[in-house]
Amino acid sequence: MVPQVRQLHFDPVNLESEHPHLPPTFGMTMQISFAGGAKVPADQVSDGTLITLALLTALHAKGEPSVILLDDIDHGLHLSAQYTLIKAIRGVMEARPELQIICTSHAPVLLDSFDVKEVRVMALDKDGATRVKPLAEAPGFERLSRGMGTGEIWASLGEDWVLNGG
Repeated sequence: MVPQVRQLHFDPVNLESEHPHLPPTFGMTMQISFAGGAKVPADQVSDGTLITLALLTALHAKGEPSVILLDDIDHGLHLSAQYTLIKAIRGVMEARPELQIICTSHAPVLLDSFDVKEVRVMALDKDGATRVKPLAEAPGFERLSRGMGTGEIWASLGEDWVLNGG
């Protein structure tokens, strides 16, 4: 998924607090070695590379998580990399059926990669609580699904129907 990455390097560091009364905190910095020999600090690497490395780390960590939450999976990733990521996620889910992966996105084109049964729409109500409904329960869904993809349906309907009992 990140073919140019060769190795990750972690070094201890004391992080000074912005508040003078708090002691320094122990942390780690990460550098990434790429093909060709470049060793780049993580804060200078693309968001997409970092997101992909974080996902791979979570998927291969000891203790095998049962739920992984991925917010804005399209953020920082080239469109072709987004599809590669989805394909990889599906491969992991086939290999580990007990694993639940929950992804969020604001990209209608990316939603077209998912079956409508997999898509939930979220909206915040006036009290700040999150409401969630399957996209397939949206008003007019059956009619729209005859000529539109999953992402187009979501983009045309928005989220208000989730709050309005739709």
